[in-house]
Amino acid sequence: MGFRADVTAALVAVAQTYATANPTLLRKVESARPAGFRELPCAFVGTRNETVLFQGGDVMQRTIRPTLFVVDNAPDNIEAAERMDALADALLLAYAAAYHQVSGSTLLTPVGLEDVELEVGTVSYPGFAITFEALEITQRP
Repeated sequence: MGFRADVTAALVAVAQTYATANPTLLRKVESARPAGFRELPCAFVGTRNETVLFQGGDVMQRTIRPTLFVVDNAPDNIEAAERMDALADALLLAYAAAYHQVSGSTLLTPVGLEDVELEVGTVSYPGFAITFEALEITQRP
């Protein structure tokens, strides 16, 4: 696999490991945003903005800033907020423990969490986004 695919696979693997151990807290993990949210709560890999810098024509430095989104339904705002807080805490700890998941030389480190609302049609879903420290790789094109 390539760098982007490795980063995506690492994000999914950590979330899927958590979901397997905690199927009532996180039901589904996707490598990209699904068309609809059928199984909730769910997580998916979001943006993976990347910059590329060429050095001397034969070396390429790639820097990617990945995001993982987690969404839930909101039958009761207080209940949903408490459930999402517990899930956010648990996933941050899971990613902190699996910092080596991409490779031995690339660290997957969560550095931020932001509350979000994601819409599908006219329905709004509460959730959060975990942002990760920029991951870098230097390679020959």
